[in-house]
Amino acid sequence: MDASIIVCTYNRAESLRDTLRALRAQKTATLRDWEVIIVDNNSKDDTRKIVAEAQREWPSLRYEFEPAQGLSHARNHGIAVAHGDVLLFTDDDVLPEPDWLDATLLGLEKHQADACGGFVAPSGRRLPRRGSPSGSTVFSRFAPTVTMTTRSHRQVRPLPLAQTWP
Repeated sequence: MDASIIVCTYNRAESLRDTLRALRAQKTATLRDWEVIIVDNNSKDDTRKIVAEAQREWPSLRYEFEPAQGLSHARNHGIAVAHGDVLLFTDDDVLPEPDWLDATLLGLEKHQADACGGFVAPSGRRLPRRGSPSGSTVFSRFAPTVTMTTRSHRQVRPLPLAQTWP
């Protein structure tokens, strides 16, 4: 299996519903074998019900329950049950673009990278344009935190700003 998308959640059933719709809408340019795993971190709301509803139309969607409270417990549970060669994490209030999976996997392959990260705008908001006051601030704070290492353990140079950010 190419990839496992792991979504850890705690009492965010309504936003999870939208995240599931966005993940279901992923379009891959190449044939990809991928799975989505929802790790319920001991929610008391309708999280299980929301996932069960989604599974009616998406039988391969997986539900896992992690009773030990905390994101690290939930992520470790997701990692333990994942089948993908690549593990991708997203949050229960994020709406990935339809090409998110394919773009991420293609980038990892192209740069022979083991890890990557990216800016995530709050739901309903877009990344500020480069050159705008808020865009310059967001990027200048975010860019130094991203590192990428290849399988040969050599650092990958970041692409010029114009290629990585609109």
